[in-house]
Amino acid sequence: MKKLITLTLFILIQHILYAQKKDILDSLAISYGLEHFKKIKNIQFTFNAKKESKTISRQWLWLPKQNIVVKDNKTSFKLYNSESNINEHQFINDLYWLSFPIQLIKDRNSIRYHVENISSYRKLIIQYINNKGNSPNDIYELYLDKNLTIAKWIYRKAGNLKPTLETTWESHRNYEGIKLSLVRNSDSISDNFKVWFENIQIEKQHTK
Repeated sequence: MKKLITLTLFILIQHILYAQKKDILDSLAISYGLEHFKKIKNIQFTFNAKKESKTISRQWLWLPKQNIVVKDNKTSFKLYNSESNINEHQFINDLYWLSFPIQLIKDRNSIRYHVENISSYRKLIIQYINNKGNSPNDIYELYLDKNLTIAKWIYRKAGNLKPTLETTWESHRNYEGIKLSLVRNSDSISDNFKVWFENIQIEKQHTK
């Protein structure tokens, strides 16, 4: 009987822990406009990145319902085609920078995650597992304020103990119900690294 009770309590605790994990992931995505993101007809944005003296800029138009992406107003391709290409890799990279909290929902089966409380923040630690997804074994640490807005994140490539990159999440703006951070600055002055977004336009599908 004691073994049965112990086993029942263990299962109950596991269900509670799973529910808590599920809630934080869903709540974060919802706070960034998940339901509105699902209704996107097309989205345009320019991804910019600067490291030291080098700057890159890529302009994107994405039609998610048709699964079509246009780069720099000239190169068109379908996402997740059988033949992967550099343009697709670049777009997925830039889209994840733009909408990481929402992309986590799609990647739910490829990650494990938990939450730690640190002073005034909750730290959501996410690791891609078993070489799955676009970031195999990478770790992301998101620092969330009381409104579930990301203040900064830390990226650890392949799970390295030493951070690969740390940036702030600044200049949050609302676009058609979707919350986006437009500026990411490196926490390290020596890195001189920055990512920022411009020319964001979102058109949503209108329900009849």
